Amino acid sequence: MGFVNFVQFDYFFMLKKFDSSLKEHNFSNPPRFMPISGTYVLEDLKNFMDVAWSIQFDSSWDEVFKLIKKVKGADPVSLGVWKKILARIRYLKENKIIEMLIQLISEDPSYNEVYTTKDLYIVDDFITEVKKQAENTLSALKEKQTEGKIEVLLNQIFGTTQIEKLKFYTEAGSAPFERKEIGRFEYCEPLAYLKKFILDYVKKDVKELSDILLVRGEWASQQLATPMSEAFHQLIENADKIIALDNSLDDSVDLGLKMKTHLPRTERDKESRNIIHSTLNFVNTSAARIILGSVNLFITYGRNLKMVLEDCIKPHPTLIRNWKDIDHFAEGKLKQMCIGVYKEIFSFVSLMQNFHIEVNEDA
Repeated sequence: MGFVNFVQFDYFFMLKKFDSSLKEHNFSNPPRFMPISGTYVLEDLKNFMDVAWSIQFDSSWDEVFKLIKKVKGADPVSLGVWKKILARIRYLKENKIIEMLIQLISEDPSYNEVYTTKDLYIVDDFITEVKKQAENTLSALKEKQTEGKIEVLLNQIFGTTQIEKLKFYTEAGSAPFERKEIGRFEYCEPLAYLKKFILDYVKKDVKELSDILLVRGEWASQQLATPMSEAFHQLIENADKIIALDNSLDDSVDLGLKMKTHLPRTERDKESRNIIHSTLNFVNTSAARIILGSVNLFITYGRNLKMVLEDCIKPHPTLIRNWKDIDHFAEGKLKQMCIGVYKEIFSFVSLMQNFHIEVNEDA
């Protein structure tokens, strides 16, 4: 069953380490592989040896490919291409190329891999594999639907899907912890979107509207304006919180330095592993609180803005007594400004609802 194990090896997981933007089954965009530390792929190389070295080079591959074509109705690859792949694998194995790579990366010249082939129970493995494929298909469909919604909303809100990432709280920054199966940065995308939305939209369009409604507007009761005013100012503060949290992960200061110091020790020191795990929980919980808190603030601001809109179309508005004056100040566009901001807030809240965000109360 070496052939089955070789085909089912998770090549994507290994390749993604060289290009964090790489997407599985997407062949339209060429990968942009970057140099990385060999330690990141050390275990992958060992796992690859386990599957590649177990292939029987002298098997009757003509018969195997005939059977595959009969079952599948098509050749996955041509027999000629497969034989070239086999020749390269045999060369790597006979010349101990990967073993020497591992010796170099691990700085262990005595390393000598002992690999074993596993006997598979065909029927059980087949049933398990079919079930796994079905579950993966359903999961992929759901994920693709979500990705589609996210892309539509990103284009609608920002005019692009290429949103600037944070400095340190990123997929690339998360990779070293994922490789050691300690944890990861959970909310890289939504936190980056939130920062951009606050800096690019809240600090400009929403601020302009707030200055007119909350500063120039004469409210019937200041208590009616307070929730809207507080929501706006807390959102501005949340942008600073995002930047501070992100900067704390710089590996020369604070949390980043702590995790950098303990990361090399995690293989042999359980305490170091626990420290990084708890730090990741703290960071993710902090990010989740900022995101969920901001969503609630947007909802508060939007709900009060809707109340203002409903009041302004009345013959005699009662919430803001000088509506005509502030509308004149806004060159007669105040209602359109309110509608525009309300729509943008609604779209952004809809965007955030596509991400599963939860606060770990124990962190």
